[in-house]
Amino acid sequence: FKKEIIEIISGILAFSAITNNDKVGVLFFSGTVEKFIPAKKGKSHILRIITEIDNFDSKDTGTNIAEALKYFNNVNKKKSIAFLISDFMTSVDFKKELTVAGKRHDLIGLQIYDIRERELENIGTVLIKDAESGTEFFADTSNQKLRDQIKKNFDLRQKNTKELFGKCGS
Repeated sequence: FKKEIIEIISGILAFSAITNNDKVGVLFFSGTVEKFIPAKKGKSHILRIITEIDNFDSKDTGTNIAEALKYFNNVNKKKSIAFLISDFMTSVDFKKELTVAGKRHDLIGLQIYDIRERELENIGTVLIKDAESGTEFFADTSNQKLRDQIKKNFDLRQKNTKELFGKCGS
């Protein structure tokens, strides 16, 4: 699951930072900013962050990266190395906020995805729920055109996200 991958990556980054005696903070977001823990040093702080990541359950649906970056840019005035970990599945444009963050900080985007978001298995008719909107619909996964279109849309979104980070200096 994507949440578990995010937890593992976040833990590795946090422990790497502590070995360099760097400060670590975290910003949780969904459709809104849900929680912010300011950057500090120390093992107990890192353990708190890892616990918070492990226990975090989003209260909101959707993904608003623009709002998260705007918040981050407002609370973090000093230049820092920041990791934006997301699946980047959002309908909200965040180019402006990404550009500001990319100029002010060393911003690294880490895209997390499930291969099933690209490669739909041929298992017949299934109920699919869009995690962003909550919309549910039936899809016939035996339809090759549908599977090809999902793959094409996923690849295009990947390409656009990569280009966006390149243009914004991140």
